[in-house]
Amino acid sequence: MTFSILQIFLLFFFKTSIVISILIVPRYVHGYNEGYSKCSSTFNCGNFTGIGYPFWGNNKPGYCGHPGFKLDCQGEKITIEIMSLKYQILDINLESQLLHIARTDFLQNNICPSSFVNSSLNASLFSYTINDGYATLLYDCDPTAKAHEEPNEFSCPINNHPRGAYFIMPTNFSSNYKPARGCNISLLMPVLAISVQRYMNLSLTVDEVIKEGFEVRWIMEQVQCKNCINSGGKCGYNLSQKEFSCFCRDDEAYAWTCPSPQPPPFSQQHFPATPPADDNGQGIGYLAYIFLGFGKIAT
Repeated sequence: MTFSILQIFLLFFFKTSIVISILIVPRYVHGYNEGYSKCSSTFNCGNFTGIGYPFWGNNKPGYCGHPGFKLDCQGEKITIEIMSLKYQILDINLESQLLHIARTDFLQNNICPSSFVNSSLNASLFSYTINDGYATLLYDCDPTAKAHEEPNEFSCPINNHPRGAYFIMPTNFSSNYKPARGCNISLLMPVLAISVQRYMNLSLTVDEVIKEGFEVRWIMEQVQCKNCINSGGKCGYNLSQKEFSCFCRDDEAYAWTCPSPQPPPFSQQHFPATPPADDNGQGIGYLAYIFLGFGKIAT
């Protein structure tokens, strides 16, 4: 069997390409040798199942998800902390990347929370949706400051003293409505627009509007994770590099995807054992072929 110079070149190019591809694929090996097995499972809690990257928590280590998406399962309820405030997840849509959430302090203490803190989002991780609106809750209002009964008023004691409070909807600000003066606390609260509409139709109370929560969309790009999964890996996060990691079956973590399967070891590859004996130059090419490490003479 004879080898042309072109065949030798192609074999050399194929071998070299494999070596280069192995060398240039970034990988992170530090402390993640269990990443593939640990990140193979999904987060499950109550009726919520199959929650994967970027979320993590409970039995899933921190490197299985982004630091800003830690979940906590309490009984059958899932909570997430956003900007130091805890929210209960009422619903989740993995395909649309939507969370329906409500503040746990209002869920536990009705319309009068134990502390007065504005709701806010980490703009690099979450955004509000078109289904949201903003309402304002006014607290610690002097009940003697009003001349008549105000709309959207409710009572909320402060330090065990009766004080007035108001639920101000976005429509109030566009209709020249001015709440009673003498309110010392103001909270900006995201709410569902449909819930406000139901409140105006007397279908919901102020307390129920707040407890119905609001929607947020997580901004985390999922294409990189899908590419990792398609290559046979599991999605994770490199905490030291602060970037995505792809955990693979070889117990190593790569920056993008798992490397392609490698060819069998050199000793298992089969090459012709008898060099050509003609005088057309193929014998020299074959010797070069052996010298470059692509085969060996069987004895």
